[in-house]
Amino acid sequence: MPYLTSSQTECLKWLALITMIIDHIGVAFSNAYPALSWCRVIGRFSYVAFGFIIALNLSRDKVNFKSYFTWMIATAFLSEISFYAFRA
Repeated sequence: MPYLTSSQTECLKWLALITMIIDHIGVAFSNAYPALSWCRVIGRFSYVAFGFIIALNLSRDKVNFKSYFTWMIATAFLSEISFYAFRA
């Protein structure tokens, strides 16, 4: 199975990050500016791209699953705390 090169993976990460930021702009300002609702559509790409990157990383040969999932759980926990702390 051909893998993406490191630079291709980084490019996909940056593209996903940019589309996620566009999505968050749409969430934050779509009530005041309904024309920004298209930002939500663009942002849907980020979920698919990040999921693909996670699957790609897990399919590599030398993966320590325990540390990978520990890292995933820790970041999920931290993001949930910040989500509930800043939720209006």
